[in-house]
Amino acid sequence: MSIGKSIIIPVYNAEDTIVDCLDSLTKQTINKEDFEVICIDDGSTDRTNKLLKNYNQILNYKVITQDNKGPSQARNKGVELAVGNIILFTDSDCILDEDWISEMLKPLEDKSIAGVQGAYKTKQNSIIALFDQIDIESRYNKMKKNDFIDSIGTYSAAYRRDVFMKYGGFNTNYKAACGEDFEFSFLLNKNGYRLVFTENAVCYHRHPDTIKKYLKTKFSRGYWRTLLYKNYKNKIYNDTSTSFILKLQC
Repeated sequence: MSIGKSIIIPVYNAEDTIVDCLDSLTKQTINKEDFEVICIDDGSTDRTNKLLKNYNQILNYKVITQDNKGPSQARNKGVELAVGNIILFTDSDCILDEDWISEMLKPLEDKSIAGVQGAYKTKQNSIIALFDQIDIESRYNKMKKNDFIDSIGTYSAAYRRDVFMKYGGFNTNYKAACGEDFEFSFLLNKNGYRLVFTENAVCYHRHPDTIKKYLKTKFSRGYWRTLLYKNYKNKIYNDTSTSFILKLQC
């Protein structure tokens, strides 16, 4: 049996969301024998590890446990253990559309494409969550104006494994899930690799639904972007996904 795709999910204290995420992967339209799912439990202190180890609905499924080192380290470890030549990333609080894998793979049929960004949506109705989605949609509108992009978020990302390994994966100096994914895609873009956006590969996300959660998320993004822009000063004013106004919000 040949497994050509590996889905990597870093997981930390996700007892409320991880089963829904995994269940969505059981409904994918591609052959279940063609992909594996690797979950890296990043030192969870709730019931996450038990839920992961008891899950048995995915044919090719691995659970790896590590001390809490952050999502960058977890994702890198997952890729090291992966057997697929295409690596797909998502988050433990995402629910994947049934065509998510197949739509993420379509752009990679062009051998010149090294990475793919999929799309976030939400099914929430709260004003705060919908406002956050408007921010995200503005990023996508900017991406759609470019044939190639320089920014990929790991909530819905795909890379060729050989390219990912060549450049050492994500910078583990980022201890939170914010900035390490953009830095890696900036690096590939700088080295001439083609990255694209596909709005047809959809995952559903639980956005912050209160002012407190929203501001906490904004603060975290801003904090880690200081490291991102320290390493890539030329991206402070412009990249293919973030307007300068949104940068000021972060």
